[in-house]
Amino acid sequence: MDENKIIKYLSENINSLSKTEELLQHVSLGIGDDAAIINSQNTSVITTDSISEGVHFSRKWSSWENLGWKSITISQSDIASMGAQPIYSVINLCIPNDLSLNNIKDLYKGMVQATNKFGGQIVGGDTVRSNKIIISVTMVGSYQKNKPPPLPLKRSNAKPGDLIGVTGTLGCARGGLISYNKNLSTTSQNIKHLQSAFNRPVPKIKDGIMLSKYGATSAIDISDGLINDLEKLCLSSNVSSKINSKNIPTDQILQTTFPKTFLEIALVGGEDYELLFTINPDSFQNIQKQCPSTISIIGEISSPSTEIIKIDGNPIPNHLRKQLWNHFD
Repeated sequence: MDENKIIKYLSENINSLSKTEELLQHVSLGIGDDAAIINSQNTSVITTDSISEGVHFSRKWSSWENLGWKSITISQSDIASMGAQPIYSVINLCIPNDLSLNNIKDLYKGMVQATNKFGGQIVGGDTVRSNKIIISVTMVGSYQKNKPPPLPLKRSNAKPGDLIGVTGTLGCARGGLISYNKNLSTTSQNIKHLQSAFNRPVPKIKDGIMLSKYGATSAIDISDGLINDLEKLCLSSNVSSKINSKNIPTDQILQTTFPKTFLEIALVGGEDYELLFTINPDSFQNIQKQCPSTISIIGEISSPSTEIIKIDGNPIPNHLRKQLWNHFD
């Protein structure tokens, strides 16, 4: 693998593959130099995220195109949870010698598919030799109309009495991962559906913007699982929470495929990239009308207590705690 060939390919092709002419007008210097130069007066939101071979994916499961898509959409989801629109991104690519230029082309094909659909024009990056694949994406987002909303979406603004809501359904991505680990039949349409949720997550950009515009008090994207991410939000806001398991939204295919464990999967499973948010009850109807996704109210924020999360009035059971994702386990 030759870094100069990668840079040459990207500098010559990324712009033509992308469908973001308006954004490119603001890029006075893009791929090929030490840094990109972007002319902008907007308020910026900046995030970075990484996926690592053997931790987040396996080459046995992931096509290069899907890997490119996912590496971009997980950062787009962070921008969405702040109520902003992805604008630009830079890619740090750690790759072993056994990759071909065609592998890289397919990888970036998936990336550009995601940026064309949801935003985040690629304007630069870096490549380095590594024993395994690590893809890090730093993404810049912007608020609409060159200014932040009246209350930027943060994790730390939830208040007792706020409703707890989620977009979409939960658990399908974890179901897809389980199907890979158990070598379940990939000819089944149900399994394909779950694996697609794992490989091709959809960031909720428009939902995030609507949540920000119509009064959500806090938000976080569900990357590490509902319980994990609700706990993060509660700790940031110095509150506790009560959730009703009957209100957790799950996909019919997940229920059919895992009839005994679908609820546990939805509670602990990560990589759904739906938005978890809080909102004052008086603002809920506006949110429900404006968000493109289906909104489910799963509980309520309460005053701080020793139990940060209660499920159906009880502390989180130990068998669920043992399944929670930990980045350093």
